[in-house]
Amino acid sequence: MERLPLLITATLQFTTRLGMNLLLQFRLRELGAPLFVVSLLSSVRGGTSTLMSPIWGSISDKTGRRKFILMVSALGTAAFTFLYLFAYNPWQLLFIAAAVAVFSSGFNPVAMALSTEYTSKNSSHVRELSLLNSSNSLGMLLSRIIVGSLLAYFAVKSAIGIFVALTVLAIIPVFFIKESSEKIVEAKKAKKSIWGNFKDVKNMMKRSGLWAIYVSSFLRQFGTSGTLSLAAIYLTEELGMSKSAVGFIAAINPLFQIPSHLLFAKVIEKTRAKLVAVIGMMLSAGVAFFFLIGKTPLEIGMAYACLGIAFGAFINGASVFIAEATVINERARALGLLNSFRQIGFMVGPVVAGILATVSYKLLFSFMIGITIAGGLLTALFAKEE
Repeated sequence: MERLPLLITATLQFTTRLGMNLLLQFRLRELGAPLFVVSLLSSVRGGTSTLMSPIWGSISDKTGRRKFILMVSALGTAAFTFLYLFAYNPWQLLFIAAAVAVFSSGFNPVAMALSTEYTSKNSSHVRELSLLNSSNSLGMLLSRIIVGSLLAYFAVKSAIGIFVALTVLAIIPVFFIKESSEKIVEAKKAKKSIWGNFKDVKNMMKRSGLWAIYVSSFLRQFGTSGTLSLAAIYLTEELGMSKSAVGFIAAINPLFQIPSHLLFAKVIEKTRAKLVAVIGMMLSAGVAFFFLIGKTPLEIGMAYACLGIAFGAFINGASVFIAEATVINERARALGLLNSFRQIGFMVGPVVAGILATVSYKLLFSFMIGITIAGGLLTALFAKEE
């Protein structure tokens, strides 16, 4: 299968990246970081990715060399991830996280653009993107299971060392990724500068109401990231769960994501991408709702299940909407912008959460419910399908 190396790469990249993200929360706490500094981890990564995702996407669109960008992303991520082992205060760790994000932010938009190029008469954009998204979710599931298992027997720093080794191994399948030489030639014929492409962003965002999808993705990510940025701390310190239990309960999210991707891909083929995107955004409000009312592992598990179902609907609906509204030589940039707007939410949400959590967790969760619903309403009202 032509797409198989890309799917394996996506699974391994998400396994290592998301597993490390959870471990870093615990590591920051061990280094004496207060809640606000822990919340900055998400903000630092989000801010860096916001800037870099469209840049990587534009370079990919201009050169057509998707595989090369994915290789640079994997190598750079592995090199800087190794430095986590030598961070001995919270600020060093945050600086390294920013460096890692410079390279890791190139993976998502370029991989999504490449997956749409595997489209054939037997496979649509919807199917290819749903398979890639399912691979990402499988990586998330594996990351939670591995983290939960490691923390049952190893200290946090030792677990980080194991994930460093896995990050290096994740480079191998990138060498086997296939790309079309015809697409590279087409990209070179376009003769657009990387920076010149950004002049067209305003016009592109007006097309089909793409701006509404982008802003809504920001609001949705604001709500979910704000809710989950302190989840590890909330569940261990407020509800008394063990660190290992937190890792396992978080695995419910990707466990539900995988069938959700496949289900909503079918729904998109029968209905419209916009409808599915709106459903995903509205369901995302349930995450903060279950954290608000939840006091038991079962209720918290329902929050993660809701997140998994909602994400499958949102990311497939939004990415297919964007893919169908753009042409191939601007698609990686357009998908990079989706990632950027999500990363802005990923950056701002945790900062606001850190502030609200100093007042009360109930205020935090209630606020995030409203923000997430607002995102769904925006897409419902202003996004337009041809």
